[in-house]
Amino acid sequence: MAGGGIARTFGAQAWGADAERYLFAPADAGALLRDHPPGAAQTRAWSIGFTSWRVLAYYWDLPPAGVTSATVSDDELHDADVILVDLRRLPDWYPAAVPTIAERGAYALVTGASLRAADAAS
Repeated sequence: MAGGGIARTFGAQAWGADAERYLFAPADAGALLRDHPPGAAQTRAWSIGFTSWRVLAYYWDLPPAGVTSATVSDDELHDADVILVDLRRLPDWYPAAVPTIAERGAYALVTGASLRAADAAS
């Protein structure tokens, strides 16, 4: 009886919404990060709306940090820095038309320069 409950719970987690949220979606982000390294002088693994910071730290070997509206105008975010964006979780301040370097699943990569330019245009 208990075994059946465990099997159902595992099945729901392994193939349901939890699997999409915790396994498959971060895997799309990981593949994107693997194929596109950070900027040459980048000091942080920047992200917007992405909560699996371990994935950022693993693929880019940089300390993760979130980008906020204040960060866009900050000197710590360089024009050549690459930012991982979760397109499902865009904050209200995120500009409407930011050119991307690459996209995979629900994720995109943008540069600090493209984010600033779109922010200035909006």
